[in-house]
Amino acid sequence: EEWHCALLDTSSDLALFGTFTEPGIVVKVAAGSAGNPPTRIGALTLDPGEQNLATVIPDSVPGRCCFATDTAPALIVRVDIGTTPAAPTRLGSLPLQPGENRPYGAVLDTATGNACFGTLQPSAVLTKVAFSQKGFIKASRSVLQEAAVTPDVHFYSHSATGNLRLAIYDDSASHNLVWESPVLANTAADSFLSVPCSSG
Repeated sequence: EEWHCALLDTSSDLALFGTFTEPGIVVKVAAGSAGNPPTRIGALTLDPGEQNLATVIPDSVPGRCCFATDTAPALIVRVDIGTTPAAPTRLGSLPLQPGENRPYGAVLDTATGNACFGTLQPSAVLTKVAFSQKGFIKASRSVLQEAAVTPDVHFYSHSATGNLRLAIYDDSASHNLVWESPVLANTAADSFLSVPCSSG
């Protein structure tokens, strides 16, 4: 396979290599020490569409990392490096917006838990992604004080199980339904399920 990205976890001397294949494969290697050669530990084949791994950066959570795909739009795939004898595991993915294609450079701000991805295309785009929940509003109810445009609704899920329907209600006494999504399969594991409002 062709390799475009690799990451060394200095705390464990484990390295991850991402393949430029369809789907992408994350290969885990023990780097070796004291002159010993590296050894292959295991591999993770990503989901369909999570292909052509172009760049990888450490996650804000130790022991995790994020691969970006050379696709249009790009996907950010979160991976758990795992302990030495175990293969890496997939945690979830985030699709970027149309036009945010082919990210070949990235940097992590460890203070905020945010990362920036730079795209390889004629009109370059710099996309900021939050890898942690710092700065997010967390509430069972939030009342807006002014008009707002809501192109998408995002639901954070810890486990990719079951089906769900998302909805928005107004703040009147009768709590009128303003928008609802179709019934959706919950495919988000420790990540956001994003639903365009145009689908409801």
